[in-house]
Amino acid sequence: MLDDLIKTANARLSGSSDRITSLGRRAAQRFIDSDDRNLTAAVSSVVSEEGDLTREQIQRVAESANQAAWKSLFVEGEGDTGVHFDPASAGDVIEEVAPRVQEIQDVSSDYDSPPPMKDIDPLLDAFESESADKYEELDPTARARGAHEKVSHARDLACTAVDSAYSTVNERGEKVYDLIKTALAEGESFVTVCKAAAAACDDPNFAEDLMKTAAQRLQSDGIKPLIKTAGAVVINEQHELVVGIREFEKAARAYVSASTVHGNLDRQSQKTLGYIRDKLRGV
Repeated sequence: MLDDLIKTANARLSGSSDRITSLGRRAAQRFIDSDDRNLTAAVSSVVSEEGDLTREQIQRVAESANQAAWKSLFVEGEGDTGVHFDPASAGDVIEEVAPRVQEIQDVSSDYDSPPPMKDIDPLLDAFESESADKYEELDPTARARGAHEKVSHARDLACTAVDSAYSTVNERGEKVYDLIKTALAEGESFVTVCKAAAAACDDPNFAEDLMKTAAQRLQSDGIKPLIKTAGAVVINEQHELVVGIREFEKAARAYVSASTVHGNLDRQSQKTLGYIRDKLRGV
């Protein structure tokens, strides 16, 4: 189950990372093909064409473009080895495309709770309502673009939350594994530790997967835990291991919830972007 939790959240994030890499490569290729005068201009062209990137994403696109251009020119040898180029400046790109770029606000560092998921449907309904007719005459995509910007901004905030939650899950998982090793070193049997995990977790499947993973790591680390039948076990609810396991499960649940929110917002962002493109094509 724990592996499934990690895979689920990773799958939600892979699309965003792949998109940034793809945009960076496009910008690098534009520069190499001399479509733009320099790499900064190439990144500006790509960002302008995309139209829904935040400041943080533009920074990452610029970094990706710099890496792709360097690799193409000096590692793979597609360009003149004597060529010189200035790295793309994300700041210059942001200044050029402002104020279209959304500023990402600070998010709460408490990732034990999933980020709030507001209903996005009203945003979608807003630009499809009859009351929008007069605005449609001036700009058929005005309301749609407003909805798209809000959804995309929320999506990026959720992505930041998932990144931080992922880090929290890893930290707490390592702490739990260290506590398990400490308990075994102090003479506790592996069966007793398993019972403690079962008592600490709300989800028995989570506890089972946790201890299976721990057993595999112990074997890989060359640790042979004491295996003996445990009788009646009285669980100390305040024991550091019990508390640690509970915190780990709580963080894992928040991680999956944040990932789900990010996935939903990403789909809504794609939906609004598709609506805008259809409007521009007169569909």
